[in-house]
Amino acid sequence: MADIFISYKREDQEEHGRVRPIAEALSAEGYDVFYDVQVPPGSSWESVLQSKINAARAVVVLWSQASVDSDWVKEEAEMAKNAGKLIPVFLDPVQPPFGFARIEGANLSDWIGDLDNIEWKNLVGAIKARIGAGEGVTQPGVTRVAYQPTKTVTVEKRAPGSGGGGGMMKAVLMVIGLAILAGVGVVAYNSMQQSRIAQDRADDIAVDDAMTRGLDERAWTEAKSADTVDAYRRYLAERPTGAYRAEAITRIEELEAARAAAETSTPEPTPTPADLAFRGVRLGATSVAQGGTVRVSTDLINLGGTDAPGSGRGGYMVDYVLSRDATAPVRFATYSDTWSEDALLRGGRASNTQAVPANRGTQSWIETVTVPEGWPAGRFNLCAVADPGGEVEESTTANNVTCIPLEVTAAASTTSGASYRPNGVYIEVTRVWPNGDTISLTNQDFAVSFTYSVPAGRRMDVQVQPRYSGPGTCHWSAPSQPGTLVGNGNFTVRFRFSGNDCRNKTLTAVNFRVAPESNSNDWDSADHAVRYGMR
Repeated sequence: MADIFISYKREDQEEHGRVRPIAEALSAEGYDVFYDVQVPPGSSWESVLQSKINAARAVVVLWSQASVDSDWVKEEAEMAKNAGKLIPVFLDPVQPPFGFARIEGANLSDWIGDLDNIEWKNLVGAIKARIGAGEGVTQPGVTRVAYQPTKTVTVEKRAPGSGGGGGMMKAVLMVIGLAILAGVGVVAYNSMQQSRIAQDRADDIAVDDAMTRGLDERAWTEAKSADTVDAYRRYLAERPTGAYRAEAITRIEELEAARAAAETSTPEPTPTPADLAFRGVRLGATSVAQGGTVRVSTDLINLGGTDAPGSGRGGYMVDYVLSRDATAPVRFATYSDTWSEDALLRGGRASNTQAVPANRGTQSWIETVTVPEGWPAGRFNLCAVADPGGEVEESTTANNVTCIPLEVTAAASTTSGASYRPNGVYIEVTRVWPNGDTISLTNQDFAVSFTYSVPAGRRMDVQVQPRYSGPGTCHWSAPSQPGTLVGNGNFTVRFRFSGNDCRNKTLTAVNFRVAPESNSNDWDSADHAVRYGMR
């Protein structure tokens, strides 16, 4: 719905260029302005005009030398007046038609586009008083619009009350009346009537031409926006004599030729899906002790025609599991500290993977995996499983598993069997692992198991911590500590070291600290000697 409907005689815009600047200046004030009526097919001028004026919140009527004699402008002004929406503006110093002289309007006969002009401000003030400020996008800082009339309009100024709109016509009619009374006015009267009829017919033809041009422009714009054969054929059917007939026919021929060429061209082959396979899996050792680690080198290849995305949404992972039967199910494995078929090894999931390019692209990496201490000794197969979650669309999953023999040997206790009595508590070390004399700080824990016997009737606080040599601080954690002990039992403590802080140091002992629960300041301790290089 437009805020403002502008009523005017077309020659004031087409010949004199005096309407568009007013519309642009009102738009700069934030108002939605409608001043170029287009009549849709099948509609009448009167019905469209009536609907536009009814929808507008205000109607600005431009009185000029041309418009005061225009039946259309008078009709529009009458509609606006009856609806209480009329705001007159004078482009020339003319007397308004009969019935409109008492409605005061803004005088823009000397206006040249200056938005600070007092008459322009009076007009904007009258509009704001009627419908409020514009709600659209204003243009702050704009003080002038382009206003260069293409033709100077000369109007004979008349004193107020010297005659209403169409004063010249009244004078002519008076002369005609005298001539008739004199017996010679009939010919003159008929001549004037014919001239008036011819002028009205010319005005109607000009309006029809403008409407036709507007409809043709709109239909062509819609056809170009769709840019389809059907859209251009619809334009030709609706506008058989339209100004863009030749262009529509040419565009139809171009589109049909392009369609024919596309139908005869060879379609691009559809790329085959990805196909992940193991080009090679190698172990750093063919056997590993319980609780020990082994390095696994993996080479993955994509035999398909589509890239296999890496870690992230829709990407692949690789699981490393131990199996008795040299097969592994294509699914995610679950880690366990104790033996179970196809259980995931500690550190045995490659989740930070990179995309594998199509057409025999490859990716390689090295993982360090750990065999839990609770697994039995024996002959196993270390199996690698590609994309266990089934995230990557593959042409086949038959080659997603490969297995290599791996022997698990029993771990030997290190310096076990020694016993200690800090603060009267009997402690006997039963096992220290991993096997060997080196701890890998990647995916490997250091652990010690012991039995204890607390004197009857006593409760003792027990802490276990590592001792190490070398410069700087080595950060470690023990997820589970003995805490307060009573009676007899056994306990296992696992130590986890924090990477680079502990590298190139030597683990020298396991320290047992014991104090009565009721006296936490009375600590006694004992060291169980070990020797592990940390790397």
